[in-house]
Amino acid sequence: MLKSHNPKRDYLGQLMKLLIILMCFSNAHAAQLVLVFDNTLQPGSSLQARTRSQMLMRNLATVEVKQAAFLIDTYGLEPEDEDRLALYSNAGHLLINAGHNDLLLNKKNIYAMQVKLLKADARLQIYPSYKKHVHFDWLHEVQDPVARQEMIRLLSEHQFKPAFSGITELRGVDEYIDHLYQNRKRLNKSVNMQQLQKAYVELFVDDMEQQEAYASFTLGYSPIHILTLQENDLTAYFIIGLIDELNKRGWRIVEAEKAFGDPVANTYGFFGFATNTYWKSVMPYIDDSVSYPRVIGDRQTKVDQVLQQYIPELLQ
Repeated sequence: MLKSHNPKRDYLGQLMKLLIILMCFSNAHAAQLVLVFDNTLQPGSSLQARTRSQMLMRNLATVEVKQAAFLIDTYGLEPEDEDRLALYSNAGHLLINAGHNDLLLNKKNIYAMQVKLLKADARLQIYPSYKKHVHFDWLHEVQDPVARQEMIRLLSEHQFKPAFSGITELRGVDEYIDHLYQNRKRLNKSVNMQQLQKAYVELFVDDMEQQEAYASFTLGYSPIHILTLQENDLTAYFIIGLIDELNKRGWRIVEAEKAFGDPVANTYGFFGFATNTYWKSVMPYIDDSVSYPRVIGDRQTKVDQVLQQYIPELLQ
């Protein structure tokens, strides 16, 4: 016998299908991103140091980035640097303890490293946006488990908070591009900034898109991602273009502290400050002890290809 037709049930069924489609579409285009700035408080180059910081703050406000994170090494802080830190803090951006002229950790320097950690903490305490978050590449790269555990013990005793552990694959690439740019400026050669911005934006947006696709496929959902940029002249110039393009692609910039409470973006909570990538939470057997290459290495080929396409004179 044929079942009676129920228009209300059909309507609800169609509505449910529509909601599922919208949810899938929303999830596919709602990738969240936290901005982190490394190698901060650099001296002046083609831009004066304070001018660079002011431009960066103004441009972050323009694209409505409410809270980025700045990794701060307190070694050699000058009064001008302290003014720049106050500028970041007053704008609401999070200051992260990145040590005090620290090198790789080992048994011989464990006590000195601990003293430096506390010294950096004391220097940053005066800024309202410092909340005892820490991030040290060397903590993950040390091969001495005793030294690492001693440092982790100190971190716990003094109630330091782990910052992020996600690392952008292209971290440091913008330092290479800025180096090429500064070389031309020193030689008083012109630079097509519009074309350079296109190359800069394409490199980072494409990398984040690939990272998002890989993470979503592996995890089954989109985690909070970390985009680590160098605090240099090009970042100050191009941050608006970069964020605008990310927004067009469906990315949403969120406050830094949201990532630090995320179990994927910040796997420290599961691995006791001893990892630097979210892949450990997916595949714990991976040995990913190096935070990022110290030199551009084989990544230069890809970067040079993009630069050659948009602004070949930068490679001359």
